[in-house]
Formats: sequence, C-alpha cells, structure tokens
Amino acid sequence: MIGVNYVDAHVATGFGIHLAQPIFRDEWKENMTLQEGIKLLEKAMLVLFYRDRSAINKIQVLHSNSQINWTKPTYCKVGSILGSTGSISRW
Repeated sequence: MIGVNYVDAHVATGFGIHLAQPIFRDEWKENMTLQEGIKLLEKAMLVLFYRDRSAINKIQVLHSNSQINWTKPTYCKVGSILGSTGSISRW
C-alpha cells in the first residue's frame, strides 16, 4: 500500500489541523443538517482567514455523496462577517 488511509468524521490539513480541527471536535455532531455543517465550515474558515490575512476571503462549498453532487457558488462569507458593508476595504 502506498500513501495514507485515514477515516474520520471530519478531516483538516495544514494549519487547519491546529486551528479548525479543534472547532470541529467541539461543535460537530453526527446528525447535523447540511446547513449546520456549512455554518460550522464557515466558522472554521473564518478562524483560518484570521490566521492568514493575505488569503482571499471567498470560499466554495461542495457536497457530494452517492446520490447527489451539489456545489454552492463561490461567495464571500468572511467579508460579510468582518465589514458592515459586506466587504473588506482592501479588496
């Protein structure tokens, strides 16, 4: 076998292991709806955006299982949280 096989309810890589994974451990529950999962993901991405403020403030969510493939269009969630006008002044 080449590579690594990892199975868990939620996975993160890079700085996400240190910053987002604790959020997932604390707030994830097995019977979450899709909308609750997206809100949790947005919260984790906000923390990661604070860490790397030079990153772009747009995210795209993909949901896929054996029955459906669904993609939410790219949107600016972080900017709408930070600024009252819905955008960050430097963008």
